[in-house]
Amino acid sequence: MLTRLKIDGFKNLDRIDVRLGPFTCVAGPNGVGKSNLFDAISFLAGLAEKPLMEAASIVRGGDSRRGDVWGLFRRAGDRVAERMSFAAEFLIPEEGEDELGQTAKASMTFLRYELELRYRQDSTIRTLGALEIVSEKMVHINRSKAKSRLGFPHKKDWRDSVVKGRRTSPYISTEPEVEGERVISLHADSVAGLGGGRPRRVPAASLPRTMLSSVNNAAEHRTLVLARQEMAGSRVGGADAAGLQRRAGRTTGSKRPSRRRKVMDREDLRQPSLLTR
Repeated sequence: MLTRLKIDGFKNLDRIDVRLGPFTCVAGPNGVGKSNLFDAISFLAGLAEKPLMEAASIVRGGDSRRGDVWGLFRRAGDRVAERMSFAAEFLIPEEGEDELGQTAKASMTFLRYELELRYRQDSTIRTLGALEIVSEKMVHINRSKAKSRLGFPHKKDWRDSVVKGRRTSPYISTEPEVEGERVISLHADSVAGLGGGRPRRVPAASLPRTMLSSVNNAAEHRTLVLARQEMAGSRVGGADAAGLQRRAGRTTGSKRPSRRRKVMDREDLRQPSLLTR
């Protein structure tokens, strides 16, 4: 369950920080960024299972086949941001299965995922440019911090039932730049949940997809398998505002539209959006 999302540099979103709950409804007039917020969620879902450019191609305004990757970056007049960043906090199931049916039991169920992308000129492909990973991180959120990090009312018994496990090292980390190159490391999950095993290290600039999207083996990356499934499973739906009005009219038993309904029609009632898992 996605509980918090921070976005910067994506479309018209500038340093956005949104807290989410078990059921979230976002409504508002056109042009304030509702659709772009949900495009960002869909983009992250795509990045959890597809290559960078393929994930970009399924987002509105980001058709990589036409070289329109620039359409995903924030614009301010004639200036276009060259980077975008995301930070997502979410809860994952304590147990599940990977794609081969192997059991995956999370070493920690409350996680924070950070991803920064930049625009890169690339003459080797038939587009105006490409996306490049600048930084990628996945860390745990301790149980002692869970209360302040969950931005919706809840009881301690519920929190203790969903925030479980122990971890002392990151799942994915980005090392400081050395000789102009950043390296992203994928860390294994030991049985005790304390890390262990040599990390897989890959230069960030050479990655065609996120490290998270490459994980599919519960034996080595049990927590990340569940995190990937959770991230990829975020979906956005829409409510039929006109249908809601019609049902409201039938509920009142009135054959003629009420004065309030006429006002709603004149103001062009917008559809709320729903985030579900």
